[in-house]
Amino acid sequence: MANRSIEHLTLVDKFKQADQTTRAIMDHIERGFLPKVNDLERLVRPNPDAQGQQEDVTNLRVRNYAANVISSDDFTHEQSRLLDDCLKAIDVDVARELGS
Repeated sequence: MANRSIEHLTLVDKFKQADQTTRAIMDHIERGFLPKVNDLERLVRPNPDAQGQQEDVTNLRVRNYAANVISSDDFTHEQSRLLDDCLKAIDVDVARELGS
């Protein structure tokens, strides 16, 4: 389905694509994006309880963690645009069927 333009899919296939994309976004946010954000937050958050035990946090390490978050965010936006395209195509089909 992904190889064909969304506009050329049947209405049923558009709904399937929208459902699949929604599930992919939810899974990615839960298992990919949020864990990366939490890892970055733990890396840069001061921990007063670990006096003298904190490891040195290098700029390179922070940049690498931030790059992972940004890359994950880019994927989220890409999938969101795909979902938006699916929903717009569904709206067009439904409006056409209803004669609007």
